[in-house]
Amino acid sequence: AEARNLLEKINREPTSSSASLPSSNLEVAQQVGAATDQGPPPRKLFPKELRERVAYVPPPPVNGSPRQPATNLLLLLHGVGDTAAPFATMARTLQLPHTAALALQGPLLIPETDGGSAWFRVFDDDWELIEGQAGETRRIHSLAHTLHLMQELIHNLYHHGWPYSHIHLLGFSNGGTVVLELARRFIGMQRLGGIVAVSASFLRETISTFSNQPPLEYPPTRVLITHGKQDQVVSARDVQQTAAMLRSLHPQARADVETYDKGHCMPRDGVEMHSIMKFWSETLKAPAPPCSDDTDAVSFEIGQDHAGRESVMEAMAHSQRSQRQQ
Repeated sequence: AEARNLLEKINREPTSSSASLPSSNLEVAQQVGAATDQGPPPRKLFPKELRERVAYVPPPPVNGSPRQPATNLLLLLHGVGDTAAPFATMARTLQLPHTAALALQGPLLIPETDGGSAWFRVFDDDWELIEGQAGETRRIHSLAHTLHLMQELIHNLYHHGWPYSHIHLLGFSNGGTVVLELARRFIGMQRLGGIVAVSASFLRETISTFSNQPPLEYPPTRVLITHGKQDQVVSARDVQQTAAMLRSLHPQARADVETYDKGHCMPRDGVEMHSIMKFWSETLKAPAPPCSDDTDAVSFEIGQDHAGRESVMEAMAHSQRSQRQQ
């Protein structure tokens, strides 16, 4: 299978067939693409605030063919003060079968971060971190605006030809909070393929009022949360409460938590990446056979000898400035 020994490939240099495209080339690349599912989505699909600095990573070669249609689309959301660039590098390195990726950049620019941004407000007017507590609404209102942008983008992608169940999300910290909120907004027939949140939870302000949330009529999108035992930004309690809240929304809701020996950071070893790969092996879709409308989960063959592997996120080491903030 093309996914054989996938974990052994995640640290290799990206090939030219999986190079990211700068946002300035997004529209042009779409015009020259061989097919809609092979090229970047048209610029018009993106809300204005998410339109710039988008990096598109096409699916990797399969069976020697450099241009295979993508069955899945993975949206990547960074943390506070970071950019889309390292997440595009991550996507190129992963080379997930039948999967294209869009590394997005948050709409709120953060000064003195070399172009970094955030997905919702985290600082007050004096540039002090806003503390999550009952009655605090500034982060909630800012997050609501970003969720509107992301919902618009996902609905546009659906109308452009991407089934909801073939759209997947991964978010870190600040971006992880966004994707977790999207999990309970895309439900039933609009359930997304799957959501991975790294070092993230619901906002504490949201957790304190969640008891007022009525159960959903349909199950939400499936979620995996990975978290570090030494995380000083997102508490284990908030993570566990987030997962419990998602599970409480519907009897069929699935929200799992995996804990690792790390701080507030992206995956640093093969153990955590193994869990994420396993999740994707159960949620990513494989192409339908000829004359068939059905798709099955991608079949990954994940090696067990992963304890000593270097992190797939090694390429993101230079962007760790965002990992001390949510």
